[in-house]
Amino acid sequence: MQLLQTVDNAQMPPVQQAQPTTRKRRWIARLDWWLLAALVVALAVRLYSITYQSIWLDEAYSVFVVKFDLAFIWNFTVHFDQHPPLYYLLLHQWVGIFGDSLFSVRLLSVAFAVPSVWLIYLLAGRLFNRTTGQVAAFILAVSPFHIWYSQETRMYSMVVFFVLLSAYFLVRGLEQNRPLVWIAFVLFTVLAIYSDYSAFYYVVGSGLYSLYRISRKPRQAIPVVLAYVGVGLAYAPWIGVFLTQFSTVYSGFWIKPPTFSTVWNTFLSFSSQDSPYQFLNTVIVVVLLSWVFVVPDKRIPQRRQAYLFLVVFMLAPIMVSLVFSLKQPIYLTRTVISAAIPFYILLARAIVGFKSVPLGAIFLVPLVLLNLASLSQSTSTTIKEDWRGTVNYVAAHAQPTDLIIFNAPYVEMPFDYFWRDQASQRGLTKVERRGYPADETLAHAGKSEPLNLSKALAEHKRVWVVTSHAEGEDPAGIEDRLIYKLFNRPPTEIQFKDIKVFFFEQTS
Repeated sequence: MQLLQTVDNAQMPPVQQAQPTTRKRRWIARLDWWLLAALVVALAVRLYSITYQSIWLDEAYSVFVVKFDLAFIWNFTVHFDQHPPLYYLLLHQWVGIFGDSLFSVRLLSVAFAVPSVWLIYLLAGRLFNRTTGQVAAFILAVSPFHIWYSQETRMYSMVVFFVLLSAYFLVRGLEQNRPLVWIAFVLFTVLAIYSDYSAFYYVVGSGLYSLYRISRKPRQAIPVVLAYVGVGLAYAPWIGVFLTQFSTVYSGFWIKPPTFSTVWNTFLSFSSQDSPYQFLNTVIVVVLLSWVFVVPDKRIPQRRQAYLFLVVFMLAPIMVSLVFSLKQPIYLTRTVISAAIPFYILLARAIVGFKSVPLGAIFLVPLVLLNLASLSQSTSTTIKEDWRGTVNYVAAHAQPTDLIIFNAPYVEMPFDYFWRDQASQRGLTKVERRGYPADETLAHAGKSEPLNLSKALAEHKRVWVVTSHAEGEDPAGIEDRLIYKLFNRPPTEIQFKDIKVFFFEQTS
């Protein structure tokens, strides 16, 4: 009997051999295939035509600044820029590893944008349920607004990433009240406000909601207060710089005062930027935002708090920006980008709140199709400044003895980004390029003297004047139309997107 039992045991497959298969099946079963599909779609649409749009002024500025060492970037940000330093410092390291091609410098934004799809899934799932997280993730994955800033060499997708992390750990902290969760909230909130000042709008909203929560549960007051004190202490070394930069920007902003239409267009941009079917898009947004506030699960206290959090989270950036704009208009849709996060979650909750798959699909499918139509629109039409086309034209017609003048020093940056390759290929490396009235200091390794226009024009028989962000009807009329007076033939004028090129040539 003992021998037979031993033989039978020897013939039976060991339990340990079956465990890997079981674990593998459990791991596969735990995968959220909808989330995985959303992440794949998010990556695909953000890499698709990522280099189609030409680099524009702000992007070229980012690439230009990060060419210098870390100490210089820090000092330059402190004294001359209007943004926090974190993005520039990170982009500096990124360019050092991957180079500064158009694909590479925009890929950093994609690296923050795609994980944001997973983070909104976690946040919406924590506030409501898994299905809401899935729909919110898919909406963000195909959002043309988010894709637009995912393909731009600026800090906007990074600040969305950190705001999502901060909001997620805030919700967890208010639920669980664990020290490590509050530490994570402090860390990611600090990273958000060191990424872009627009994160302060979110901090105002999160602070208001936190005050509401501790008013109902005073026992939570100590960890919440300590968390915000921690954020303040971590940001204290930069407060002086922030106040200086803010006063500079606030006193010199150039945009028109916001109106109701401005705010409404913000939500339309969030939903389906540049959609060719704005009316249908408006109807869908109005219906979903109306329905989400009558969804019956608001009778559950936890759900009521979730809705309140999202409403405050969404409205705080817009309201704070509007308040500041009463004195000096500073309202821009990209500066309230954090408000898009709760907006997408509310749309997702409205769709899930129908509790009928066909009815939810009636709204989700057109919303996705509108987004795809919007993507097609933005990738088939050049919307940003066409510096690539400008440089290609000038390089194709320029001669080594030509002079190129820019109507402002900073206009050199996007031009030079494309010019360096064209110049080396066409033997134009000796073409003189000068900003007006002086060169961009950084571009020419030190302080440059203002351009002596009369002397420069006397030394060149062919002159290009490249203008962008120019004021006045005749941006080429530098120094009381001196170029027109010295050259005896009217210039050739070439128009590109947000750029004008004037070509002057003397005749014998």
